[in-house]
Amino acid sequence: FLLSVFSIILLFYTPLLDKLGIGNLLPPKKDPTKRLVGWKNLGKEVSNIVNSLKTDKYFLFSETYQVASEMAFYVKPFSKVFCINLGRRKNQFDLWENINNYSNKGYYGVYITKFPSLPITVQNAFKKLILKKEFKVFYRGKVVKVYYIYLLKDFKGIKNVNTDRY
Repeated sequence: FLLSVFSIILLFYTPLLDKLGIGNLLPPKKDPTKRLVGWKNLGKEVSNIVNSLKTDKYFLFSETYQVASEMAFYVKPFSKVFCINLGRRKNQFDLWENINNYSNKGYYGVYITKFPSLPITVQNAFKKLILKKEFKVFYRGKVVKVYYIYLLKDFKGIKNVNTDRY
């Protein structure tokens, strides 16, 4: 019984491995719970960027459902959030408001991604790149994820890839 309770505690609180000195059994890079960390701090970082704009003519977007969803939850004040389709399967963001409703209206875009280079599709959708910032997520003392935040100016419109995958 005690072994079962201890195992469950370890599964739900993996930093305990480090405290017990057996962190090498499940390194932070392989820890499945790392997916749950860093969202609040990433949201604060994006919030700081959008608050520095001193305008409400901006939106947040990503090519990844998880990133777009977490930013919708953690970025304050709440903003328009989109998940652009660069070849992914469809999700509920495809049913909601279209990002192109904001084209040619002087909107800023804040693009959050896991990839270090700005896709040409995204780059061509704006007149100017203003900022690129790297954001590292630490878990159990190690970097487990890196996100890139791009601030872009004057949204012209973007061509989404039309897929039939759900």
